[in-house]
Amino acid sequence: MTSPPVLGGRDQARRLAPWLFVLAYLTLVVAWVGANPPGAAPDEPAHYVKALAAGGGALVGTPPPAGSEEGLSAVTPGQKAWQARTTRLVPVPPSLAAPPWLACNAHLTEVSSACREPGEPAPERAVQPTYVGTYQPFLYLAPGWLARLAGDASDAILLARGAGAIVAVTLFALAVLALWDPDAGAASLVGLLLALTPMVVFLASAVSASGAEVAAGLCYLAAVLRLARPGPPSSSTWVALAVGGSVLSLSRSLGPMWVVLGAAVLPAASGVGRTRAVLRGGGWRAVAAGSAVALSMASSIAWELTRQVHPEAGRGVILGGVVPALGELPEVYRQHVGVFGWLDTQLPTEAYLVWSLGLGAIGVSAMVLGSARQRLVLAVLALASVMLSVVVSAALIRPTGFGMQARYVMPLTVVVPLFAGEVVRSQWARVRSWVLRAALWPAVAAVAGVQFLAWYTNARRQAVGTDGPKLFLGAAEWQPPLGWLAWMVLALLGSALLVLAAVAAGPGRPGRSLLAGPQA
Repeated sequence: MTSPPVLGGRDQARRLAPWLFVLAYLTLVVAWVGANPPGAAPDEPAHYVKALAAGGGALVGTPPPAGSEEGLSAVTPGQKAWQARTTRLVPVPPSLAAPPWLACNAHLTEVSSACREPGEPAPERAVQPTYVGTYQPFLYLAPGWLARLAGDASDAILLARGAGAIVAVTLFALAVLALWDPDAGAASLVGLLLALTPMVVFLASAVSASGAEVAAGLCYLAAVLRLARPGPPSSSTWVALAVGGSVLSLSRSLGPMWVVLGAAVLPAASGVGRTRAVLRGGGWRAVAAGSAVALSMASSIAWELTRQVHPEAGRGVILGGVVPALGELPEVYRQHVGVFGWLDTQLPTEAYLVWSLGLGAIGVSAMVLGSARQRLVLAVLALASVMLSVVVSAALIRPTGFGMQARYVMPLTVVVPLFAGEVVRSQWARVRSWVLRAALWPAVAAVAGVQFLAWYTNARRQAVGTDGPKLFLGAAEWQPPLGWLAWMVLALLGSALLVLAAVAAGPGRPGRSLLAGPQA
């Protein structure tokens, strides 16, 4: 009888690598959850009220009286008209009701979060308005239930954020496990590292359906790309497909459409024959995953048809929105990388440049290394992502009076870096240059550096405002629970773990074909 081989240190580190990546993002998300002030995320007070109500079983709410503008964040008449249609009055525990100071410095970047006054007495009313009242309620249930265990609104928001963060990080983990290839090492996850931008981490830390929606898009598309590889997919891939597709479907109005469009990537990447073979070969696992996603899609569509309101825009309005939508693209791109607070806190220009260089490098590498089919698919996906942003803005967002936000399309547009990374992974055995292989580690270090810089930029803005000192620890006007130093150390640790994970993953095993992918 032959004894099993003893794993060397290199193989042990490689097995540990994907879990180090997951731990890194868990640490980063927790650092954002604890250090970002309550309400300092897009529409977080409204999402918090909806979550509180959903956690108590109130999924629908009642329309406010005609002409009421209470609880609206809108500015223009068109925006107010739209929010009046989506607003619902919902019951909440009086001690946990959203106080008015939650968004006291929204869009006032020079003002720190010291304007918040958590000591104000709780309102006596047990009913509050939320202008996301008609949105799908499914992803608000767990955050709302957990928030109801708190004693005040600030703690409730932290608990609600924690529930959403658990969902998002679980989806991140499934995406990592789906894409991880020990033969390619860190190269198998470089696309995911660039898709998982600081904005994705920020959204994962806020009370909102957007964080889980984008994380689910990453997870679902990672599973689709894993299915496109020759070779049998692992059980975890089918789990990622089922969980990612289900959460994506249940998240927001466009979720079911993202699932359908994402599924189209499989035959585009691998051909119709491979798609049929992998679905047949999946057996009961494929049936179970498909059934879970289909049931979730049906639930979301049923809510959409019976409860959700939709913008009323004719062809002229939509066509008139195309040019403004094109003008929004630079800002939408910056939001893909990271714009924080109420979309009022941008990263330094150098950070966007570093991320753009990373995306450009992986895109060029995929075009150079990839097959003709892979190049065509990547080009189509990139063009389609731009067109998708324009169409969604012109047809769905601008008719409401509001501007386009990247998070509305990010669940699908993340496919571009994911697919480019998958092309590089599949061709990694052809990369013989030690220079290119060694470049993986500084590239991951740059990504890690931008992740920390994003956290620090937001922390400084909330602590002292954008006009305050760059080194703010000794001058903070507002402090999170446990103080700034504790959360800063945690954010640094998360960034360091990304680099450590890349080192543990290594540059792969040169000379070994990756076209068949890892064996399940």
